[in-house]
Amino acid sequence: YNINNILPLTANPDPGYEFSHWSLSGSGVIQNSSITNTSFIVGAGDTTITANYVAIPYTVSILGQNRIETTGGSYIINDNFTIEAIPNAGYEFVNWTKSGSGTIANSNSASTSFTVGEGHAILTANYLAIDYNISVQGNNGTETGSGIYNINDTFSIEATGNTGYEFS
Repeated sequence: YNINNILPLTANPDPGYEFSHWSLSGSGVIQNSSITNTSFIVGAGDTTITANYVAIPYTVSILGQNRIETTGGSYIINDNFTIEAIPNAGYEFVNWTKSGSGTIANSNSASTSFTVGEGHAILTANYLAIDYNISVQGNNGTETGSGIYNINDTFSIEATGNTGYEFS
């Protein structure tokens, strides 16, 4: 290029990045170094022009009704980290679900990894109460209350003795 030629400059950030500014090493003038589309006036000598980008921080929130070993936070695109869900007593892990951007490596595994995508994300650890088979039994009478129950369920049991028997 010849001195005083005017050249267009255009910055195109990759996904997950945003334009920050133009920088110059050598001679010439960047007309506005803070915008993506600007012009460069060629100076007398070799020049290197650099478009500078910064990663966009995305929030990843992690939710669940039981214990979760991983906390959310601010991450950038393609960050990869482990997520771990630990069920409380009486519950079993079902799966991870996601709202937003990113990839859960194995949504059916309580301990897996998450790769941040181009946007915010909410990850939810889903649990299911374990069914317990409760059997009410006795001798010489009738008992009620047997059934399938979950942790912290409240239910009634009753024992009625046959003729000549009483509950003790």
